[in-house]
Amino acid sequence: MAAIETFRPYIQAELPACPLITIDASIREGCRALARDTWLIRSESVDYAFDQIQAYDLTVPTGHEIIAVKSVILDNAVELRHTTDSARLRSIPAYGAPQHYWFERGQLWLYPIPNASFTLTSETVIRPDLTTLTVDDQFSNYFDAIRSWVLSRLKRITGQPWTDLPGSELNHALYKRLISGHRTDRDLSGGPNVRRVATNFY
Repeated sequence: MAAIETFRPYIQAELPACPLITIDASIREGCRALARDTWLIRSESVDYAFDQIQAYDLTVPTGHEIIAVKSVILDNAVELRHTTDSARLRSIPAYGAPQHYWFERGQLWLYPIPNASFTLTSETVIRPDLTTLTVDDQFSNYFDAIRSWVLSRLKRITGQPWTDLPGSELNHALYKRLISGHRTDRDLSGGPNVRRVATNFY
């Protein structure tokens, strides 16, 4: 894991008047933005669904939050279909073996509502939460992109000695260019970024 403060000197060198607390907060937000834009870090968890319970909080590594759910496998055999089509969900039986899922506000909703106990193996996309002091080592490979995002954000703050709106636009454009070649990470085709975390019992 890499401490947020390890990125600090490279921001402070360009914006020496900016308070360290503001720099550190922006670095954390930069890592969160990168994870959101590239789907860099994934997590695999095993949870259990029970009879008559529809909504579940999936297991997530400490210091992280879920951005999206890539896949949900029922009893290691059936992949559930993701849907946000409320009309389709209303057309299926109320209870039975789940066939669809809907991820909303951090919870996984199963349709139909389970009529028995099932194992759920989920692959999720995660990012650091707002309180974390460290980030995955993978972020070190995206140092230039994070630096560009942070500089763009900080230079956009008005009324400060380091305010530089044209410079902010340039840094923002650089960030977009730097991550453009990495957006294929969002296909989540597997690889070393997948974390496996503890089973969650409900």
